[in-house]
Amino acid sequence: MPGGSAFASWVLEREDDALWNGERHAGMAGAEALRQQLMAIRRSRSARQMLSGDADFGLEVPDMALAGEPFTVRASGPTVTGRTLRARLTAPGLPETDAKPVTLLPDGTGGLAAELTAAEGTWTLRVEADRPYAQCHDVVTVAEA
Repeated sequence: MPGGSAFASWVLEREDDALWNGERHAGMAGAEALRQQLMAIRRSRSARQMLSGDADFGLEVPDMALAGEPFTVRASGPTVTGRTLRARLTAPGLPETDAKPVTLLPDGTGGLAAELTAAEGTWTLRVEADRPYAQCHDVVTVAEA
């Protein structure tokens, strides 16, 4: 179980005191949720008091995709129902406003999903949710087909 390996048993006495979020390893260092957790610790407050919790969602994104072929981005979590989520791919050095957002739709399993395509390269994926606002980031490597 990945969660077990991420549990800091030297800090917390019980695993249910831990805070989990939808960030994957590659995007964790720049994640807003992690920044808020660290700021809470720095201020000697409980990290739980600083995070929105219910606004979070997780992403399932392939690490690799083929250029010009669709790949699926899926968002899941107890708070995705009834919210609008939009995915946007951007390449390093390009303005994010150049990328057209794609709305995720119900996938039949309680989550939301969209198919995206991209040219060869390394892309940053940002998925934003409304009511309340939240976002998740990930990196997708697209290889030549």
